[in-house]
Amino acid sequence: MANSNGGVVGVDNPPVEQPAVITTFNSSGTLTTASYATTVEYLVIAGGAGGGSTVGGGGGAGGYRTATGFPVSASTGYSITVGGGGSAGGAGSNSVFSSIT
Repeated sequence: MANSNGGVVGVDNPPVEQPAVITTFNSSGTLTTASYATTVEYLVIAGGAGGGSTVGGGGGAGGYRTATGFPVSASTGYSITVGGGGSAGGAGSNSVFSSIT
């Protein structure tokens, strides 16, 4: 995620490159954005359905949401909920990032 400091690019105004930071959550917690962050790219995956309870069929995959350019505030904490997989024959639960479910 590269950002430019705007204006005319030159010796007195060089572009500012910020490193991409990839954060993975396997359990619920808080994502605290970097001090230079203005947007994030996200992939939110819900918990999948459980397998069959009597015949042992496979469970369903969890749904997902993804986007780039989601606006955030720098140095701010955003709540993360990681949805669990469903029990036999049951649905999994939602995963949530900020207002994205």
